[in-house]
Amino acid sequence: RKTSVKTLTFCDVSTLSTVDLEHAVQGFPGEREKIRINSIKVRQGQIRRDKAESKNLTNPKVRTVLCVGYQPEVPTYTTFHPNQRVTYLWDVICMMGAIYSAIMVPLRIGWPNATPVSLFYAEYILDFIIWIDIYLHSRRFA
Repeated sequence: RKTSVKTLTFCDVSTLSTVDLEHAVQGFPGEREKIRINSIKVRQGQIRRDKAESKNLTNPKVRTVLCVGYQPEVPTYTTFHPNQRVTYLWDVICMMGAIYSAIMVPLRIGWPNATPVSLFYAEYILDFIIWIDIYLHSRRFA
């Protein structure tokens, strides 16, 4: 079988083999029979739907009503999974910036003339990184 799935967020996909399903329902004979009957009904219904669809798609009026080829609008931007290395690296960079700010801001307030000018440029860069982090967490990180 081949299945195509598009999701708007991250999800885990698992498969259950027939052998595992048989093993899981061994102690439940009533449920096992219900599953067997439902699977037969699904197969028969799918065959009927396939036949009806193949007949109806030749009719141009039905084809336009069914919106053949319609795909819902999916966001085109890239999102980063929380467990990706990129996300961890970005979080480490932001944490180092937060630690730097926690140390330097009180020192600069206490001794305003003792701070070198080069550290002001580092703080501007840090502010820029914080704005990027706000944007990424609102749009790109899942």
